[in-house]
Amino acid sequence: MLDSVVGDKRGAKRNGCVKMRKKTSVATKFVFNLLRNIEELNALESAISLCTNEKFLEVYVSKEKGRGIRSLKDFRRNDFVVEYK
Repeated sequence: MLDSVVGDKRGAKRNGCVKMRKKTSVATKFVFNLLRNIEELNALESAISLCTNEKFLEVYVSKEKGRGIRSLKDFRRNDFVVEYK
């Protein structure tokens, strides 16, 4: 509260100091989100190319539904499981 009063008296709003802080924080959040998404995509690409999760999957044939894939491991949310080609 005191900072805003002092900033008003010194002309901080007129000089654009407050707007600059907001733009910087938005840009910083955008960059961090972008980097996080790139890291997730790289992790998915490596899981696909290295076939790391195929050892936890089993192809089976069911009389009722036909051919399918069964998991031999409990996967957590956002884990890459399999890619169909």
